[in-house]
Amino acid sequence: MPLHELSAIYSSPDPFHLRDGYMSKVIASICHEYPEHDIVALFHNLHIKKHGSREQGDLGLASVAEQLAATHRIGSRSIGLFATRGTARHNDLTLFDFAITDPDVIETIHGVNSTGITQITDPMLMADRTAYHHAFEKETLPVRIQYDECVVFPRAHPPTQA
Repeated sequence: MPLHELSAIYSSPDPFHLRDGYMSKVIASICHEYPEHDIVALFHNLHIKKHGSREQGDLGLASVAEQLAATHRIGSRSIGLFATRGTARHNDLTLFDFAITDPDVIETIHGVNSTGITQITDPMLMADRTAYHHAFEKETLPVRIQYDECVVFPRAHPPTQA
C-alpha cells in the first residue's frame, strides 16, 4: 500500500473499515486477475472471521472475509490459528507471556500427534467453544461461527528481528 494511501486511511475517522475495505479490494483484484487459481491470504484474527462484525458489535467492523463476500461475491475459507501458551507481543511490541487454561475455549483442546499441534475441523468440537483474541481477550462468538477450522499450537513464540 502506498504511504499516502496508508496515511489517508489512518487519519480518517473510520480507519478500520477503510483498511479492511482496501484489503478486500486488493484480494478481489488478485482473484479476478487469476480466476483459475486459489489464493492464500494470511490475515490477523478479525480480518478472516466469517462474521467478524458480530464479534465487536459496538465497532460494527466488517471483516475482510465479510467484505469479500458482500462486495465482491468471493467466498473464503477461514482457518483460525491459536496457541495454548507462549510469549507474544502487544501492539506496542512489548512482550507478554500467556497461558490459557479456560476449559471453554478452543485453545485447551489437545490432539494426539507427534507435533503437539491440533487441527480441529469437527463442527461439534467448535460448537460452543470461543477463543482468545491476542491471547488475553476472550471472544464472544463460538469459533464454529467464525472459522471453518482451527489449528491449536502448544506454544507460541514472538517474532524476532533479523
